[in-house]
Amino acid sequence: MTRKRELRAEYADAPASLALYLASYLVQATGDMHWTPAGALHRRFLGWTRDVHACAPLRASEEFPAMSEDHQPERGEDETDIEEHVVSCPIGGELVDQLIGLADLPWHDPAVTSRAMRSLGWSTDGVPTDEARFVTPAGHAVYTDYGLYLPFVHYYVVGGELWPDDFWGSQPGWSSERGAGRVEFEAYLDAAIDRFSERLGPPECDVRTEGRYLAIGHYSWRYAAWRRGGTIIVLGPALDGYSYGQDEEAVVYIGEFAPDRPFPAAADFLGLLRK
Repeated sequence: MTRKRELRAEYADAPASLALYLASYLVQATGDMHWTPAGALHRRFLGWTRDVHACAPLRASEEFPAMSEDHQPERGEDETDIEEHVVSCPIGGELVDQLIGLADLPWHDPAVTSRAMRSLGWSTDGVPTDEARFVTPAGHAVYTDYGLYLPFVHYYVVGGELWPDDFWGSQPGWSSERGAGRVEFEAYLDAAIDRFSERLGPPECDVRTEGRYLAIGHYSWRYAAWRRGGTIIVLGPALDGYSYGQDEEAVVYIGEFAPDRPFPAAADFLGLLRK
């Protein structure tokens, strides 16, 4: 079941609550993306909630459509195919070793950590987004404003006027699975945690938090963490800020963390992972 179908079913009796929540993100996006036609933004954030089926409970066959090779993607109001994608740039053994080495550095000194990342061959040229500081040889974007934040899987919807292109799927080193969903997204995260566990042993903290965000529906997120002196390594999901909370990404995060500080509660890990 796609996110939109899930949300329509869940908020069939309270569509105004969903619309008000998404409208707050529409306001932010309008200010940040002033060059984008207002109609395209409105359709992306709110247009689909006005579907005639949004205000009525879905029948069982609509709520859980059969997923098969003949499955047809949803269509937006502009009659463009809209479908979920999971896009990955897996973490290999060499990168795991590099990240563990970086975690042993003093992350209160950005000059030291930046020099170390350059020595690994991470480049400041050709970064895929304006906010990224480095790009690894494999193609991962690296953000360093609050530590190290390295996404390796994205889970998002492609289609419509606002996000018509599979951006990460077009980047060197990344591969895109059209029609994939949460199962595939979580499998990539689990595989990355296994790779770190091979080097570091089982996570010192391995927790799962479940809940719901209006923009993505229900979730069940796993977080794995290890201490390295005064530093923490975390692998887990986060909300992609550039999508205004509509998309998810799985990341490696490295940052300062006092040796005597307790690990966060499962629901609080999201607030720790800052891009």
